[in-house]
Amino acid sequence: MELETIYKPIKNELAETEARIKRALINSDIFFSAPGEHLLRAKGKRLRPALVLLCAKLGKRNSEKAVDLAAALELIHTATLVHDDIIDNAKVRRKLPSLGVKFGLDTSILFGDFLFSKAFEIVSDLKIGSISSVLLRTTSAICQGEIRQLARAARPLEEKEYFQIIAKKTASLFSVCCETGGVLGGLGGEKTKELKTYGRNLGLGFQIADDCLDLVGDEKTAGKSLRLDKKTGKMTLPLIYLHRWPGKTQDEVINYSRMTAVKFEKRALAALGTFAESEAKASLKNIVEYVFASINGTRRSARC
Repeated sequence: MELETIYKPIKNELAETEARIKRALINSDIFFSAPGEHLLRAKGKRLRPALVLLCAKLGKRNSEKAVDLAAALELIHTATLVHDDIIDNAKVRRKLPSLGVKFGLDTSILFGDFLFSKAFEIVSDLKIGSISSVLLRTTSAICQGEIRQLARAARPLEEKEYFQIIAKKTASLFSVCCETGGVLGGLGGEKTKELKTYGRNLGLGFQIADDCLDLVGDEKTAGKSLRLDKKTGKMTLPLIYLHRWPGKTQDEVINYSRMTAVKFEKRALAALGTFAESEAKASLKNIVEYVFASINGTRRSARC
């Protein structure tokens, strides 16, 4: 199933989110607008804002605040990608030159910082203290995960530490998208906790899929620089398996990674079990299928 179909229940809200992101990125200052316009041309699948909007839709959402929150979380995600590309010396992102290639590293670093600050400006205007607090903690966790991964580069890594790293650097943002969407939807604590669990497991599986793509994917199809994990010494799950079993082929370690990912797919779907059937719930289930389809060998599209 394609994302356009999955996103149908939130089509209007996603369009409003896109307009909100554009307002944040484009202003009268040409030095800010040029990088912002480049990022808008290189936009991804908007998976994280979709999670916010769908989780809010499970309850009685505040549409305007959900749109603002969705935009803010996409800005945070974009900021992490800008900084990641600088660290990895990536040349391509979403089939266009990375921001560092297009505008230089200094401008890219500062623009990434600007994206973070703009996101928290939007969140602050929501005037919901609990959401501000959890987003601050999540941003801190993302940075901790990235730093820990860099510190462990080119060194043997056990699965336990790998999952600790990706829980912070990737899954935490998925989790907070779902959790804060539930908060805006007025869902109770237990329901919000289940959405947080859904997002965390979706994010863990997403990262495994992305790590497999980096090892065996096609750059033209993926639309971004690949083979960077090996070059930078980042020990991803398939590389951990290759190191553990040097006699195994890449296809074999991808299959081992797929089997590991299956448990996260099942946990993500199980977390939705207590929610009443609805278009939003169906879309959340279909997002799980979409993300895990790549590692199951049925999709070779770019990651979001």
